[in-house]
Amino acid sequence: MQQLPAALWQRLHDAPFQAVKRLVATAIEQQVDFVVLVGDLFDRETQSIRAQVFLAEQLQLLIDHHISVFVSYGNHDHLTENHVLTLPTEVAVFSADVETKHFTTQTGERVAISGFSYPQRWLETNMVTHFPERGTVDYQIGLLHGAIKQGDENHYAPFTVSELQATHYDYWALGHIHKPQLLASQPEIVYAGTIQGRNKLEDGPHGFELVSSSTGQLHAEFIRADQFEWLTLNIQVNADTTDESLMSQVENAIIDAKQSVFGLIELQISGIETLSPALVSRLTDGTWLARFDQQQRRRYDEQGACLFNLGRCTEANGHLCPIGCEILGASW
Repeated sequence: MQQLPAALWQRLHDAPFQAVKRLVATAIEQQVDFVVLVGDLFDRETQSIRAQVFLAEQLQLLIDHHISVFVSYGNHDHLTENHVLTLPTEVAVFSADVETKHFTTQTGERVAISGFSYPQRWLETNMVTHFPERGTVDYQIGLLHGAIKQGDENHYAPFTVSELQATHYDYWALGHIHKPQLLASQPEIVYAGTIQGRNKLEDGPHGFELVSSSTGQLHAEFIRADQFEWLTLNIQVNADTTDESLMSQVENAIIDAKQSVFGLIELQISGIETLSPALVSRLTDGTWLARFDQQQRRRYDEQGACLFNLGRCTEANGHLCPIGCEILGASW
């Protein structure tokens, strides 16, 4: 996305860092007992020293506030002989074999946390069978970076929901799938997803799970931390569609989306074959988008409020729009 304006590109580039800060700030504010990170903290193929140093600093903040941290590595950041990521020594890291780490909360509750790290990028073994039986603790938590078993080829620690439920653990924290997802509620089996959507396939809200105990059970609450959201707008057109009516359709679709964070939008138009050749040409060469962008800027100047911010800039009249949109592409 480096074709975007410099200020906007920098804002998007910094978004994962800001999302992590939100997680750490929330953990400290809520005075949580511990934080678990279930793999894919970074991508080994595109390693960033800045990102790794930043992560270590943020985890040290947690430790400085007496919050324990448990980390298992996944397929993107699997263990190697040249494992570059250096975390604070107090961070508990799981090895390639399933192991259980014990923890006692400040109120005396005994917690057992079982997990493992990937020794290589692919792990076709069903690791659930290696997890121990539930111990005589108040809460037993499983950390599993893997995917639900499908078909004959399963490269990422395949499992079934029934297998996880059969362990009688109190909570399963899952990694690997990048979108938040609740697989079961008894007990809660949860994919936290990526903390910030990285591309249009990771659309919708992103954040982390805040888990608390109540009447002897653990319950997760999704906390949003992403700085922008990927969206797709589906617009249906016909022979009567004009430049102006299409602009109104897109405006209304953006309003209906009710965004609470900045939006990166892919515009999908159906029925393109019914439009006039002239309008199709304006959509294809960017003329229509430029006119739409100009209309929104004019409306901002007239009303003194940011409804949308489409096109090339995130500022108008020297003020940054608190919520805006950027249409990144169109297809039909």
